[in-house]
Amino acid sequence: MNLLDQLGKFIRNQIMLILLAPLMVVGQSLSFAHQVKLVVRKGETLKINSDSLHIDTLIMHDNSRIIFRAPATILFLENAFIGRDCSWECAGQNGAAGKSPKNALDTTHLFGLDGQNGRSLEVTVLFRFLGSLTINTSGGRGGSGVSGNGRSYEINSNGRGVAGSSAGNGGAGGSLSILYACDGFLPVFNGMKRDHAIMLQFNGGKGGIGGRGGKGAVSGPSKSMTGYSGVPGKDGLDGQPGKSGEDGRDGILVLKRLN
Repeated sequence: MNLLDQLGKFIRNQIMLILLAPLMVVGQSLSFAHQVKLVVRKGETLKINSDSLHIDTLIMHDNSRIIFRAPATILFLENAFIGRDCSWECAGQNGAAGKSPKNALDTTHLFGLDGQNGRSLEVTVLFRFLGSLTINTSGGRGGSGVSGNGRSYEINSNGRGVAGSSAGNGGAGGSLSILYACDGFLPVFNGMKRDHAIMLQFNGGKGGIGGRGGKGAVSGPSKSMTGYSGVPGKDGLDGQPGKSGEDGRDGILVLKRLN
């Protein structure tokens, strides 16, 4: 039995372990799915909801995408044929930016929202053909805060500008585990885009940028008791900038060659 046949046997054994031994996590279960052959056409996007998937043969044409929507997905690929500029996507959604209220009664949220955490992906795969593939489990970027400018109705009696609002934090990167073998070639990880290239993205999302402080009110000349112009009032200070969000933590990477 050659190495590639051994890998196929290894994948099938791993699948049987999952089928026969339930996960020892309270409230968590696998929706296991098996596909004999799955083809994603050029430029198409396929969304997969299952959290565990066994595919005998996966064919992805150029510029095709697979989005894994479960919080964590286990994927077994006995034979994978991947074209150029393909992607497996588990990235968290970016947080929405804050919105400036129209008036003092507007309850629109001022603060940037947190980015979502990236979803985790565990893959065991035999690459039969590989053009270029991006695997992304990054966290989402935090939403930016709102500037204090344009909110003059909030300026207090001392004329100080309105503070900018806080931004959202970046989401954590999802964990990424890849056990792989290749049929007659070696992949290039996070190098230049070329044949057999795999780009791994598992970083935490960047924190959003806090809103700028608003300009202080400009004071004009005051009136004296006799009606003559008094000394001009002092201009208000600019508002404090909003707090920027924190970066999310990077995901954990496990990378192991099987042949």
